[in-house]
Amino acid sequence: MLVSFRSLTAQDANNEVVNASAKTKITVLDSQVEIVCIGLNADESLLGALVNNQQGCFVFVYDVLTLSVDILGEAFPLTTIRIGNSISKGLAFEWNPVSYDMFAASDDEKTLSVCKIDLSNPSKFSIIGEKKLDTNIYEISWSPKGKQLVAGDESGKIFQMKPELEVMARFTYFHNF
Repeated sequence: MLVSFRSLTAQDANNEVVNASAKTKITVLDSQVEIVCIGLNADESLLGALVNNQQGCFVFVYDVLTLSVDILGEAFPLTTIRIGNSISKGLAFEWNPVSYDMFAASDDEKTLSVCKIDLSNPSKFSIIGEKKLDTNIYEISWSPKGKQLVAGDESGKIFQMKPELEVMARFTYFHNF
């Protein structure tokens, strides 16, 4: 379930406290859905939720305004994007910090995907890159300009990649615990 709320007090443009009514809006997801992680895109207009259900791993993309307590009615995803090709579980999710229509996600079947949403028709999307790796990716981070991403796997390898998932560099680190 996704919950949005507004408290009893708020601040106006002059930083003065004003009274506001308390409101809560609950967006109920199917009881079989497990939220792995959520995040806002670069311009904070979209919320992505990496979820697992009985059919596999998906990213639900919502218009943030539909989740607002001020918008009546239930919020539904603009689009639902499968990550990987099997009944897998999601592991990592990260929006591009510059291209607010692009994100990367990984699953436990060693798949890393980069997707781009068509903002003129948000129900449409394209897979910019999808790559099967040797081990699962648990961490994803984009460069500040959003032109490359790094992905860390369970064996300690870090991959530097283009959004199309062309590997530019590979680093191996060993842990002594």
